[in-house]
Amino acid sequence: MSYHPRVTATAQSAPAPADDIRRHIPNALTASRFVLAGVFVALLSTGHPAVATDPTADRISVLLDQSTSLLIVAALVFALAALTDALDGQLSRLWGVESRLGRIMDPLADKVLVLGGFVLLAGPTFTAQHPAGGTYQLSGIDAWMVIVILTREMLVTSIRGMYEAEGFDFSAARIGKIKMIAQSVAVPLLIVLVAVVPVRSGDAGRLWVLAIAWGVTAISAASAWPYVHKAYLAGTGRIKPPPPRTPRPKPKLGQVSDRVEIPVTNVRKRSRPGPPTRAGSKRTKPR
Repeated sequence: MSYHPRVTATAQSAPAPADDIRRHIPNALTASRFVLAGVFVALLSTGHPAVATDPTADRISVLLDQSTSLLIVAALVFALAALTDALDGQLSRLWGVESRLGRIMDPLADKVLVLGGFVLLAGPTFTAQHPAGGTYQLSGIDAWMVIVILTREMLVTSIRGMYEAEGFDFSAARIGKIKMIAQSVAVPLLIVLVAVVPVRSGDAGRLWVLAIAWGVTAISAASAWPYVHKAYLAGTGRIKPPPPRTPRPKPKLGQVSDRVEIPVTNVRKRSRPGPPTRAGSKRTKPR
């Protein structure tokens, strides 16, 4: 008697080509942000806002100046890079293709773009001579502001790396997302203001530049508090990491189920034995 057992575990189908493409799109957007950050740094280092510091200059000549055009293009490149930052996160969560490489490279690309912008805005390209003597930053971003922003990023990154390794959840807080939006808006807005608006000491544009610079610095510093407070609670034992999840055992491909079903057609029917007969007599079928 031969039979064929039925296997309960089914083979997994191969991923569709569309799934493979979706898996690589968020990482490709992250890689493009590194390229855009390099282009942004090159443009911002080349453009010089000296024309916009003259309040008597013709606005048309200011807009048509090559240095001003480079600054405006740099602001547009920064905005495009910031758009890819929002897009790759949304796509990775929507398609369920988050990867370890993306978790590492995505924040790194953000830091290169944003911190590079603040460092250049506090650099010599945006330095002007003060009428009373000395120099000042046309962008309103001073060196100490860059130090505050950089210290915040290093502190939060270190805290998240240390406590997430112990099982704590240190995902981005709401104020952290607000900080990222504020920085992504402040950098291109400062560049455009410095490029087309007189921002010398005493000008109306100077007040706008200082308000944006001080505001984004304050938001960046305040955004570190939730992480520091949660790290304090975790360090003192007031909060505990969630228990580790026990993974469910997955059935192996080709594994035969404990219960084997045999098709009825492969079983030979047997007739029921009749009553015993005497020696020499013949057994007759019941009618």
